Amino acid sequence: MSLTAQQAAQHLLRLKAAEEGFLGWVRLVQPKWVLPSFHKHLIKALDLLEKNELTSHYGKSAAERQKIEKVPVRNLLITMPPRHGKSTYGSVLFPAYFMAKKPNRFLMSTSYNSQLATDFGRQVRDLCQEPVVSQTFPDFEMSPDSRAVDQWRTTSGGAAYFIGVGGTTSGRAANMLIFDDPFKSREEAESATQRNKVWNYYVSALSTRLQPDNDGTPPSQIHIQTRWHPDDLAGRLMQTDDWSEGRWLHINFKAIEDLEIPGEKVSRAQLPKDDPKYLEGTKLQKLSHGKRYITKTVKTALWDERFSLEDLERRQRLNPREFASLYQQTPYIEGGNLIRSHWWRTYPSDMKPERFVSLIIACDTAFKAKEDNDYSVMLVMGLDTSGDIYVVENHRGRYEFPELKRRMITLNNLWRGKGLRGIYIEDKASGQSLIQELKRESGVSVIPYKVSNDKVSRLNAVLPLIEGGRVFLPSTANWLDNFYDECQTFPSGTYDDQVDALSIGLDVLARTPATGEYYKPPAFTLDFNDKSFWSNPKEFGKGKKPTWKGWGE
Repeated sequence: MSLTAQQAAQHLLRLKAAEEGFLGWVRLVQPKWVLPSFHKHLIKALDLLEKNELTSHYGKSAAERQKIEKVPVRNLLITMPPRHGKSTYGSVLFPAYFMAKKPNRFLMSTSYNSQLATDFGRQVRDLCQEPVVSQTFPDFEMSPDSRAVDQWRTTSGGAAYFIGVGGTTSGRAANMLIFDDPFKSREEAESATQRNKVWNYYVSALSTRLQPDNDGTPPSQIHIQTRWHPDDLAGRLMQTDDWSEGRWLHINFKAIEDLEIPGEKVSRAQLPKDDPKYLEGTKLQKLSHGKRYITKTVKTALWDERFSLEDLERRQRLNPREFASLYQQTPYIEGGNLIRSHWWRTYPSDMKPERFVSLIIACDTAFKAKEDNDYSVMLVMGLDTSGDIYVVENHRGRYEFPELKRRMITLNNLWRGKGLRGIYIEDKASGQSLIQELKRESGVSVIPYKVSNDKVSRLNAVLPLIEGGRVFLPSTANWLDNFYDECQTFPSGTYDDQVDALSIGLDVLARTPATGEYYKPPAFTLDFNDKSFWSNPKEFGKGKKPTWKGWGE
């Protein structure tokens, strides 16, 4: 069918847009799609990744960018609900675009089994054979003698491989690694053996295939999944040094979000009584005026045109645990979930109180740096005049004793001029030597924290503070993912060091008056050496000494 001059011009513009960016490519091959905003956010991240322009500042506000070091990002983790388009973009449209734009590159795409991997391979291969591909990228051509669904090559020397977990990777290079759906079911994700198998395969067989492009562009990787388990592949990636250093970008979408309505406030006394932010009138009067009201929120479906809020809430009622994992990306273990994710309150990182009435560092320590040892955790926590508690910073790592001591002193020096009252360290075998060492340092106020109950009992003692909405976390921080996961799975999760430190900090600050002043006994204004004091009949009766009651010990 012949095109008019206007139609031909429009087609050329679409080809030009596809050549210049991934969004143009998506609109070229799927012209009828109406793209929701969260799809555009994902498309933009993939486009920047391909151009080697993605940084840790992507998607952050101006205030958040000031708090986060800007570093190049070559690793992308995408966690989204089922049937919301993550694999369509990450495992079909983007691989085709990646190979067509520079056909001398190598791509490796992996899934939980060879069947799913080859299904993706077939879709990518068929898309690459569409006429618009060669029109957009004239240099791209598939090799006529290598067009299998699980492996095909280009005439420019590039290749694409589609393999299942356990498949061979020897002799195969990858400038781009894509790992989509590492687990096929809840049963697999619940198996520690299977989780270890997937992780070991990723570390030993997949990540070792990565190499730079011919032009020197660093290799990149994309991990795509819905969350099944706190210790799944995404959970383990969040424990790596690259993650804590900001070298991963996490694009995380929940099926249901509580969105704030700008400018609309509601009194906390008017909230439903089961809402963690609810406060009755008498308690409300103790707060400052600004804290008596919160911004009104409304539940919103991520993709309401396809999955309505009513439908999602019905699925949530059918199986809350499955919904939390697959749709909200907050997996937890049966027997855990003592701390519910919706109990936490957040504050913008640039709006925390300038000066707390009390500021402490709560620590849970371990002295070995091996990968299978516990972490050392140092939480900087503050108490404001309303009695609310803020987690300001979270320092977590595996350190040998000298390094741990050095970090403690550095942290003390950083906060000492900002109202730091003391460093509380659990008084156990691993903490006692550290306590003694730090006490020798000038300017360090270290306080042993003695424990008598088990970890669960200690958390239960302070849990009402979290449930009642009195504990605030920053809205953005590079340590939040690990912190949320550990709290969500406690006490059945892999680690509990952050929860231990949190329990210490909450217990200490809960016992501190919101004025910041410590208890002082009443001062006597009378002279006890005056004999007339003891013999004053109007006060105590002749010849009798007073009996003090109710003054404490």
